[in-house]
Formats: sequence, structure tokens, C-alpha cells
Amino acid sequence: MSRLHTIMTCQWADLDIEQMCKQAASMGYDGLELACWGGQLDPKRAAEDDAYVAEVKAILEKYGMKVEALCAHIIGQCVGDYNDPRLDNFAPAELAGQPDAIRAWGIETMKYCAIAAKKMGAYVVTGFTGSPIWKYLYSFPQTTEEMVEAGFQEIYDLWCPILDVFKENGIKFALEVHPGEIAFDYYTTKRLLEKFADRPEFGLNLDPSHLIWQGVTPHVFLEDFIDRVYHVHMKDAAVTLNGRSGLLDQMKQPHRYDEKQVSQGLRQMLWGYFKKMVIADRAAVLVNTVLDDPWSYSGSILAVGVLFYCIQLYGDFSGGIDIARGVARMFGIDLAENFRRPIFSTSLTDFWRRWHITLGAWMRDYLFYPLSLSKPFGRLGRFTRKHIKGKLGKILPTSLATFIVYFVIGIWYGANWRYVAFGFWNGGIITLSLLLAPQFLVWKEKLHINDKSLGWHIFQVVRTNILVFFGRYITRAPRFLTAVWMVKETFLHPNLPDLWNGTLLSLGLTGWDLAVLWIGVAIMLAAEWYQEKQGPIRPMLETKPAWFQWFTTMVLPLAILFCLGVLRADYIPEGFIYQQF
Repeated sequence: MSRLHTIMTCQWADLDIEQMCKQAASMGYDGLELACWGGQLDPKRAAEDDAYVAEVKAILEKYGMKVEALCAHIIGQCVGDYNDPRLDNFAPAELAGQPDAIRAWGIETMKYCAIAAKKMGAYVVTGFTGSPIWKYLYSFPQTTEEMVEAGFQEIYDLWCPILDVFKENGIKFALEVHPGEIAFDYYTTKRLLEKFADRPEFGLNLDPSHLIWQGVTPHVFLEDFIDRVYHVHMKDAAVTLNGRSGLLDQMKQPHRYDEKQVSQGLRQMLWGYFKKMVIADRAAVLVNTVLDDPWSYSGSILAVGVLFYCIQLYGDFSGGIDIARGVARMFGIDLAENFRRPIFSTSLTDFWRRWHITLGAWMRDYLFYPLSLSKPFGRLGRFTRKHIKGKLGKILPTSLATFIVYFVIGIWYGANWRYVAFGFWNGGIITLSLLLAPQFLVWKEKLHINDKSLGWHIFQVVRTNILVFFGRYITRAPRFLTAVWMVKETFLHPNLPDLWNGTLLSLGLTGWDLAVLWIGVAIMLAAEWYQEKQGPIRPMLETKPAWFQWFTTMVLPLAILFCLGVLRADYIPEGFIYQQF
């Protein structure tokens, strides 16, 4: 199912519902997250008056708006907070100065929100819970563990009766993790979800901006709490590292020698050199032999050459990043993550989101969003939705922006038609996957495929890597037409016996080299698999004895590098592939 482009309407609560719909449509949105206050939606009236619901739905339909979520932030705040004069601005005027009445109103209105959501066809209500202990964030004067636990228990006790109504109506509640709430960062969220472990109707609304400002990495947060993330908000967020904004201005502040940081940096550098010298540079020998002269080899050998190129590029780029981050860490600088195990991606979009993360973020923030949210693209969206029926009309503007982004990425790699073709290859597949998403869903249902199963996950990973593999034909071939010819030869003239008749051993690598290469790849993938499932390896290693840490992360890697890399008789160091871009 395709996702709606929705706008949360709480910032527009002074507009009535029809004005809001008209405004949202003019901005290119096709859905609303309706605020349950102001001029948007009256939850009590919606819960009790079907005619009112029909009236609201008619207005939404008039402007092509759908509603899958309601927001009830200021209402939920009145539940968990108490005796805060600011709540007078949230609750009905007649309740001003009456904290008990305001809390009772908040509880009752949240129940109405659940019923209203069901009647409106929504699946979730986003909002705040409030917090009786936010004022205890800083533990001075001393905050006891009992005080904190009492605060979490109070939220649980207050919200369980509300959640009973949510459960009865099949509606989820999604707390927006936010400063001022009982869950405001990673650890308070973890604690709250443990408290509500028996209430699956209670989950999260992920807004990365509130995490970024606190120095919390959004994707880590998402990965750890994915099963309880029911809704997402997206907006621009930036942190200015100037030494005064709450986060350390790393480059301008003095750094003292730190043995632990130096040790961690050296380990990461060695890991990077392992991937570069033992894997990437060894794979490069075969890659250069085959793909510098592709006309001399059969289709199966060409496929092996491209496979080894994939290995070379993976080890080369990720190894280079590890070396750079390791050097920076030695000097007390924590560089942003730029490579996050794309081998385990489940889609092409996911792959490029994990590969060269900083470039992807730049293209997203400074090219894709400005294009897709611009007035010309907004007008194009309204035109295509009106004149082109079905999903194509909805996604065409976004797809065009995607094509432009990948075209620019191709040009960034080099002024060559093969790079342009590489951009179109990725953009085309991503667009096609969006168009076929409804049909894929139908096929999954007909074939009774469990999309939560391990088998389905493996299928997605394999499928993604196959698509990446064929894309590499384009970037490594001397010319685009040569890449097309290489693909044709791979399928039409594979000459499979070349894979076992000794041809592989005539391509510059000995049997020993091939064995070392594949063992190195296995070690790299095993480490990345552990990181993918368990998180960073460093905390696990730090639980081991010091001698074990030094042997496994310093002595052994150095021995491997010298024996299998630098001291290899035929070792020819390769420059980093990405240094040419």
C-alpha cells in the first residue's frame, strides 16, 4: 500500500476543516492528520454524532483528502500533567484554574478521540501523555528512583482506562517522544514501553527532529523500537555545532590524549585496512584482469568479474570510511556514520540509504525535497492526479524528482553516459517498485506469503543484491554499450565450464588468494551480521579480558595485514576507488 503525503493540521488549528483541506490540496498533499481541537475536528461530537462525521468526510472527499490519523497532543498533555497553569490554554475556558477538572476532561476527551478515529476511518491517534516528573529531569535536588518509578506508574494508571477504549475500537495510540513528556529520549522510551508491555495499543510516533536535537541517532531508535512505532512525523531539523548549542563543537574544542579513544580508533583503522588490503585489493587483481578486457572472456567469467567488483567496491569504500573514522576517533572526533551494512538491505531504496549516507542525505535535503515540494511539482501533482487515474497519477511527480536525483548522482560519478544510465537504472527500478506495490501485495496474499518470516526477509535481501549486481555492470564497463553487451554475454553465452576448468586460476589470483579472499569476505559479513542483529561489536568486546581484546583486535589483525596484505609477494596497492569522484 502506498503511503499518503499527509500534513499534521495542529499548526493550522485556527482554520476550519474546509479551509484546511483547500490549503493542503494547494500544497500538494493528499491526506490530513486531523487535530482534535480548534477548527479541525471535535472528537466528542464525532463520537456521538454520525451526521457530523458524514459532513466532515464529505468535505474531505471534495478536496481529495484522506485521514488515517488524528492528533490529540494538547488533550493528552492534560492527562499526565497536573496543576500547570499553562494547561488553561488547552482545556475549555470554563475549567481554567481547576487541575482536577482539566485532567478529567483530558481523560474523557482522549476516549472520544479513539471512537472518533474509528468513525473517521483512521487507525491511529498521535499525541502526548504529559509527565508528572518532567521537572525531575535533572537530579538535583536529589531525585530518588522511587520518585521516578512513581511517575511512570502514574502515567500507566492514568492511561490504561483510556487505552481500554482504544482497544475496544481497534485504534492505536502513538506517543510522540518529545521533551516535556514522560518519554523524551531513548532510555525513558525504553522504560515506558516496558511499563506498557501488556498494552500493545500503546506505541510511538517517531519524529526524528526531537531526537536529533538531543543527540539521539534516529535510525538506532527506530531499529530498537520498530515493533511499537505506529506513526511517523517528518520535518527539517538541524543541529549547529558551535560550542554553545548543547552539543560539543568537536573541531574547535581542545582534545586531551585519551588512551581508550586511541585504542578504539586504532582498532577501527585496522578493521578498515583489513577490508581494503586483504579483500578489496586482492579482488581488484581479478577485476582488472577481466573487466579491462571483457571481450576476451565468456559470460560466466564476466559475471565473476562483476561479482568480484562488487566485493572490491564494498570492501574499498567501507574500509576507507572505517580508516577515516578510526583516525578521527584517535583525535577525539566522532565522524558521522557513512556506511551501514547495505549488503543486508531489503530494497534498492534501502540499499542507497545505507550506502554513502552523507551523499544521500545531501541529495535528499537539497535536491529531492526542494524539487518534490516546490510549487511547479505541486501543480504537476494536481494535474497528474486529475488527468491520470490510479497510482501513476499520484506518484509521477515524486518519481520525476527521484529520476532527477539519480541523474545528478550519476553525473556526480562522472561525465559519462554509463553513469547516467546507472542513475536511470536505479531510478527506474525504484519507480517501478512503487507502481507495482499494490500488485505485489495482491500476489503476497494469493501466495500466502508471510512478510514477517525469515524466508521472505532473505528473499528481499537476495533480490536487492541481484539488482545491485547488474547495476555494477554499468559502472565498471568501459562504455554503456559494452555493459549491455556484457549482460547479453552473461545470459546467452555463459560457457559455464569456465567456472571449474581452471580458467579462474588464470586471472591473476592463485587458489590460496581465492581462499583468503573468501575467508575475508566471510569474516566481514559475519561481523556485519552481528552488528545488524546485535548492534556495535565494541561494547561486547569491552566485556572481555584486556588480553583478549588486544589479541583479537590489535595483534591478530596486524599479523593478518602483514602476512596476507603488505608482505604478499605480488601485493599491488590500489588507490581508493572513490577518490576519483
